[in-house]
Amino acid sequence: DNAVDALVNNLNVDPFNVLSYDLSEQSMDQLLQEMNTISFFADKKVIKVKNPWFFHEDRNDDLVPDLIRYFHNPNEDTTVIFMTTKSLDQSLQVTKEAKKYIRLEQVSDMEKQAFKPYVKQQFESIKYAIDDTAINELLDRTNYDISLLNNEIAKLKLFAFDEKRISVKDIKQLVSRNLEENIFELTN
Repeated sequence: DNAVDALVNNLNVDPFNVLSYDLSEQSMDQLLQEMNTISFFADKKVIKVKNPWFFHEDRNDDLVPDLIRYFHNPNEDTTVIFMTTKSLDQSLQVTKEAKKYIRLEQVSDMEKQAFKPYVKQQFESIKYAIDDTAINELLDRTNYDISLLNNEIAKLKLFAFDEKRISVKDIKQLVSRNLEENIFELTN
C-alpha cells in the first residue's frame, strides 16, 4: 500500500480522482466501465485494483477478452494499478498479453532492520522528536507489523501534537502490548 501511495503521489493526481476496486467484491464489468470512462473533472485519474483474479485463476469469464483489448488500446488519461499478493500464472493468456503492455513491479516486505529508520523518518518528516529507546519500544509493541505500526504512529502524532516529542512513557501509555505477550505475563 505504501508503494502504491508513493506511485500515486508521483503521478500528481487529485485524491478525488483516485479510485479503488476490489474484484473480490466488485464485478469486472464495473472495473472495465471505469477504465474506459474518461475523467470529467481532471486530466488524469488512477484506478487501484485489488485482487485481480484473472492473473492467477483461469475462470470462464466473458469479460477477460475485453480486458485484453484494453491492454492493446488503453485510455490515455487513466493509470490502472493492479495489486496482487499472489504470483502471476504465466500460462494464462491475459498474463501474457499484460506483460507486453504493462510495467510489472514487485514490492517485497520491509526488512526488519529497515523499520527503525522508517519510524524515525515518519516522525522527523513532520518535525517530531523521538529517541531510539522509544522507537524500540514502539517496534516491540507492534511486533514489526507495518499496518499496526502506521496506525500507532498516527495515534502518537495526534497525542503529541503540541509538544512534538514522543517519549517511551507516551508509547507505554498509548500503544497496547501484543495480546500473546500479555497472556504469558498473566500466566506468570
